[in-house]
Amino acid sequence: MSPSLTIRVRHQNRTGCLLVDRLASQGSRHAVLLVDGAEEAEEVPASTITIEEIMFA
Repeated sequence: MSPSLTIRVRHQNRTGCLLVDRLASQGSRHAVLLVDGAEEAEEVPASTITIEEIMFA
């Protein structure tokens, strides 16, 4: 079994996880995030996120 990758990010004043297995419909300069507490993922400009933590499980 291969290790699972989780990338925790900050976008504006919110934190969440970068969904690396999904491509943004708005193009390669956008990222798909699942913000903590949200039920649906959202697309944001990649330049507006900050990587907070990279974890392997």
